[in-house]
Amino acid sequence: MFELNWGELSPEQFLKDYWQKKPLLIRQAFPDFESIIAPDELAGLSCEEGVESRILIEQGLDKQTPWQVIHGPQQENIFEQLPKTNWTLLVQEANQYLDELGELIDCFNFIPNWRFDDVMISYAPKHGSVGPHTDQYDVFLLQAYGQRHWHIADYPTTDSDLIENIESKILKELKPEQDWVLNPGDLLYLPPNIIHHGIALNDCLTYSFGYRAPTAVDTLSSIIEFLDDNEVKNYRYVDPDLKLNPHGNGEITREAFQHLINNMRGLLNNEEKIRELLACYLTDTPHQLYLTELDFHSPEQLLDYLKQGNQLQRSEAARIAFTQKNNGTYQFFMNGDKVETAIEVNELIPIICGERFLTIKKVESCLNDKSQEFLFKLIKQGIYH
Repeated sequence: MFELNWGELSPEQFLKDYWQKKPLLIRQAFPDFESIIAPDELAGLSCEEGVESRILIEQGLDKQTPWQVIHGPQQENIFEQLPKTNWTLLVQEANQYLDELGELIDCFNFIPNWRFDDVMISYAPKHGSVGPHTDQYDVFLLQAYGQRHWHIADYPTTDSDLIENIESKILKELKPEQDWVLNPGDLLYLPPNIIHHGIALNDCLTYSFGYRAPTAVDTLSSIIEFLDDNEVKNYRYVDPDLKLNPHGNGEITREAFQHLINNMRGLLNNEEKIRELLACYLTDTPHQLYLTELDFHSPEQLLDYLKQGNQLQRSEAARIAFTQKNNGTYQFFMNGDKVETAIEVNELIPIICGERFLTIKKVESCLNDKSQEFLFKLIKQGIYH
């Protein structure tokens, strides 16, 4: 079982003083840490169908193409062609394939679950990196194996600062303001838009825990996407007060703009509906889901399993969350869909959404016929294993 060692800090202090404000290095946040996966195992994972991965080679296989990107699934023979240094393998959504990462993710449970995106694991030999760059999301970088030298800075950049004609967004240079060498168990937090460049000092593995931050455009687009056709049709442009325009018919008038703006406001006017649509968006996943149905045949069999001291682990492929309605009841959302639940399930919902591991001790106080059926339904949909 993993536990984040804050030292003299606390989660409350971190959120107050560092979250989305400034970087933080925690030495030995995970004392005596040993990597969950070895470099050769990560290479093998990157070769599997459906696993999102990429290799970045600083000089390219032809020694002429800067920052060449090779997308997965990787071919086994590609690793024989790589140079000895100056390249990096990155595997996205590693938490979908390595259940043990769930315990590490739980160490960051002071951040809302819906903000979590995925765990990316990177391997690099000596001098390997992905170049100086910025990210638009919060990230915790856990050094899992070997050593990596991080250079960071906080100053504005533009597209003109990027290397031209390459696939990745890599800055031409970084003028470091701080630098640290991370050893296994060290943890570095970086808020969005901090320039960072991690260079392997030897063979190393780094786990990146990413927390997404939806843009306003993405949020608005999601509302339109999740609205059904009938609701959209109800907000067609109308102008019953139309008058002759003394300037001719070529002008888009202030009144027309006001009608259009009011139209958009009408879509956003139902606050409870908007919360529902946004919850669908925030639990939606663009990734392929790998869910496996457990072999339980009835709610009673499931309950017996838990009473025997066994536990269930939520699948890392599942995104679940709940919202509170105006009447105080909860709505449950799973992988982009609202799931209708009976009122008797209300007490169970926060436990399901907040706990990665379920035991009889955690759920027995709120188990009834309806909640047992609901939990059994989630089991049959592959949400737990």
